[in-house]
Amino acid sequence: MAQFEGFRLHTIRLPLWRIVLIAGLVLGLVAVVALVMLGFLLVAIPAALIAGVAYHLFGRAKRRRASPKEGMIIEADYQVIETKSLDRERPTH
Repeated sequence: MAQFEGFRLHTIRLPLWRIVLIAGLVLGLVAVVALVMLGFLLVAIPAALIAGVAYHLFGRAKRRRASPKEGMIIEADYQVIETKSLDRERPTH
């Protein structure tokens, strides 16, 4: 086997008890995070559902849709007023 100059691979040898301790700590941390997330979901999902139902029932204004029989066109008489005529009619103090 060829060896590379200046290249050395160092391995870390840990005793079995340290490996078990580190694995236990990691699994404990994962379990705590999972329980916190589950608790949050058990509170957040029902709260969001209740808020959504309350908004649906009480929160928004009731809008009445116009039926085609009533018509959608507003008819009116319009008058264009120029700004110069407004300036002349405005009283000065």
